[in-house]
Amino acid sequence: MNIGIPIWMLALSLLAGLAAATVLYFRNKKQHYGKALTIILFALRTLIVGLVVLLLFNPLIRQKFSSVETPTIILAHDNSSSVVLCKDSVFYKNDYQTQFEQFRKDLNADFQVDEYLFGEEVRDFEQLDFSDQLTDLSSLIKTLDRRYYKRNVGAVVLFTDGIYNRGFEPELVAENFPFPIHTVVLGDTVSYPDLAIRNVHYNKLVSLGATFPVRVTVAARDLAGHKAQLTLKESGRIIEKRDIEIPSNRFSKEIDFMLDATKKGVMAIDIEVSGIAEEEQLLNNVRHIYVEVLDQKYKLLFWQGDLA
Repeated sequence: MNIGIPIWMLALSLLAGLAAATVLYFRNKKQHYGKALTIILFALRTLIVGLVVLLLFNPLIRQKFSSVETPTIILAHDNSSSVVLCKDSVFYKNDYQTQFEQFRKDLNADFQVDEYLFGEEVRDFEQLDFSDQLTDLSSLIKTLDRRYYKRNVGAVVLFTDGIYNRGFEPELVAENFPFPIHTVVLGDTVSYPDLAIRNVHYNKLVSLGATFPVRVTVAARDLAGHKAQLTLKESGRIIEKRDIEIPSNRFSKEIDFMLDATKKGVMAIDIEVSGIAEEEQLLNNVRHIYVEVLDQKYKLLFWQGDLA
């Protein structure tokens, strides 16, 4: 503990206590105490009054303490189905599982380890089965940043194939990430041309007869100079088509549609971007959304007249 009190403040407080004790014991002749008791009371009065005066100066009291916190290692594993959609799918479903379990045990023996799965959502590690149909890397980064704010994290070990079809660009979200990220690349490490639907924004509930927007984000990698086509279908019927020109190898574009809610019930809408011959992965070319159309009518009563 460190008390930040200047010498002059301490001296002034003691002088004030000494003056108060002097006035009390030397000017008051009616008190008849023994010499020893008078000295003791004089000293106590000096200290007490001096302490009160010192506290009136509001001294700064600092207390320092230290504790040792073991760094936490965070394991985050991609549980999306895209990991096993490669030539080594048998390895990831069998031998890889055994190797990863052994790695977890060895790491837990020496460190504090927190484990997560991510894909459709970020959750505690349970069973690695590669069953998630969506991958949101930006959500993982945001979740770890929030949960471990000002925590002692040694590193984040990220096991992923790098394919994502929901959320923001992970490179942008990770710019201010406070912890080091070490990536273990899974799946096929060769970069193939790819066309994908990244995001779809829409209203899940609309009123009958209303016109509602649907915004589709289309992304392409290593397909500069190609053309693609984005198609919206409802129950197999084509609603609208849009042609897309891809001018660069890292391409992303938001395309807006305005759809009409013409009948009550659930509209099942299929969104598909046409595949290109160079693509190896076509699963991310299709998204399905469902919009519920409600027939809600309200009766309104209007009254007009003078208030009596």
